[in-house]
Amino acid sequence: MKQQYLLALQGEKDMWFDASMLTNCDSLISDFAKLQSSPAYSISDNADTKSTAQIQNLGELPVFPPMSLPIFKWGSRDAADFISDVQVAYGVVTKWRKNVFKLPSGTAGKKFTQALTRLYLAWAECSPLESIALKAAAIMVPLLLQQPMGKGNHRANTDHLLRRLALWDDGCIAELLKEGSTIQKQLNVSRKSLDDSSLAKRFATMVFNNNLKRCDVIVVRESEGLSSACERFDCE
Repeated sequence: MKQQYLLALQGEKDMWFDASMLTNCDSLISDFAKLQSSPAYSISDNADTKSTAQIQNLGELPVFPPMSLPIFKWGSRDAADFISDVQVAYGVVTKWRKNVFKLPSGTAGKKFTQALTRLYLAWAECSPLESIALKAAAIMVPLLLQQPMGKGNHRANTDHLLRRLALWDDGCIAELLKEGSTIQKQLNVSRKSLDDSSLAKRFATMVFNNNLKRCDVIVVRESEGLSSACERFDCE
């Protein structure tokens, strides 16, 4: 009887026994009895049940925590009004031409970075701003760093940024959007069309100066203008 228990224990623990290890049979039998009653010993019996449960859950999405309710106040604006303004601004600024100045150093640049960080943290920490934080962060650069017409300088850009940050903190998104839209309209007006001879001379000069990147820009712009003219002609 003891020999049978020892052989069974040898198979469970994958050990090799010789005659010198058979001195204390009572303790080995006791260990084997404990092994039989342990959960590890019966894991093979539950294998089919466990795999069945896994198959039943296959394809199911994990449980996600619900989004935080937008209960907040941004400056002088309530949550609903601020969210509506951001939604409208996002639909407009995504179609703007790229026209932003470099982020100034010093206090203005630090405040801008802190404001942008606040929005990313609001989304990551599931705060009440979570539902609108990423869209608000997306419109900050085109609204607050929009380059006015003319040649700007560091001092002027810093003043523009500080003034716009004050409007941003107060929730005046519509006012910032109006200013940016005005600048964008001036950019479109400033794109004067050239006649064929002037365009050819400018293109040749850029090729001789090895400014091929600028040449590509001219070709693309003129092709867009030609396409627009053809579309208007077809409509007529």
